[in-house]
Amino acid sequence: MQRSQAVGCIVLEPHSLFLEDPNIGGIMLGANATLSAADYQMVFADAGGSRVAT
Repeated sequence: MQRSQAVGCIVLEPHSLFLEDPNIGGIMLGANATLSAADYQMVFADAGGSRVAT
């Protein structure tokens, strides 16, 4: 079995709140740099849609 060398990052916040956070860019860049140094890649999934729970 071959490993994918990928680490997932799933965000459940609404897209607009996630992008407005002034810290998230630095966090994502730091995580990506650390993973890249270890020969891993970061896979990002935005699961924070605008759906309203009923």
